[in-house]
Formats: sequence, structure tokens, C-alpha cells
Amino acid sequence: EDKSADWLSLLTQTQSSYVKKCLIKLVLGTDMSKHQEHVKFAQALEKGSVDVSKEEGRLELAACLVHAADIGNACKEQTLMLEWTQRVIAEFWMQGDHEKSLGLQVSPLCDREEGLKTVPQGQLGFINFIVMPFFAPLAGAIKGVEEATEQLERNKAFWESKK
Repeated sequence: EDKSADWLSLLTQTQSSYVKKCLIKLVLGTDMSKHQEHVKFAQALEKGSVDVSKEEGRLELAACLVHAADIGNACKEQTLMLEWTQRVIAEFWMQGDHEKSLGLQVSPLCDREEGLKTVPQGQLGFINFIVMPFFAPLAGAIKGVEEATEQLERNKAFWESKK
């Protein structure tokens, strides 16, 4: 273990504990089980009913933005969006292949045989039911996010043309 790489050791115990607390919240916030909480936060942010001058509001905003980065591949320029779509699908299908090899039921979205037939529909579902309901209120609340939602609309049209 390289002690010189331990940047947390440069902080006081109080600072270190705070940083760890924040990092844990941010990482756990990427779990899709938290998605609806993030959507509600984004909607409240758009309405102006979130106080980001307070620590809890700032931490929730940070978690929300990390979640946006986590699910925002559909908002990227088309070439990057397609590259990330392929990567995510490959990861899901490898999981499904592994589950099959163990004789387990294949998790949703992880069946390679079914997935090959439904990539455009799956991406449209992801955009319509996950990404857009989250990014739309973010775009209403944070200047510059509308660029992401505009690209998302272009990518949605791309997937519509592939059905």
C-alpha cells in the first residue's frame, strides 16, 4: 500500500469523515433504485423548492448530477451514444450468458437472443421512461442541460428510424 497516495490523510478526522460520507452518498446514488428520488429532486429543483445553499441540498444536487452522468449516455452525440450503447448492451449480455451457463434465470435486459431483436425498442424505452423524465426537469433548472435534452431528442429520432 502506497501511503503517499492517501490524500485523505491530509485532512482532519472531521474533514475525512465528511468526504467519505459524501463519496458514499454519491456512489450509492448511482443505484437505479434511487432513480425516482432523483426525478423528484430534479422536479423540485425546477420548481425552485430546493435550497442548495444548505449542505443537504448541495449533497442531493451532487448525487443527482452524478446520476445524470451515469444514465446520460443517451444524451451524448450520436457516435458516442452508439459506442456506449454497445458497451452497456455487451455488459448486460455477458451477464445473461453467465447466468445461462449457471442454469439461472436470465435477468431482464440480459438475454442476448431476445436483445438482438429489440435494441431500438429498448433504447426508446430507456429514453422515454428513464432518461427524459429525469433530464427534462434538470434542463428547466440548470442552464446548459437543454443541450443534452436536445441531443436526446435527436437520438430518440435515430432509434425511432431503426424500429
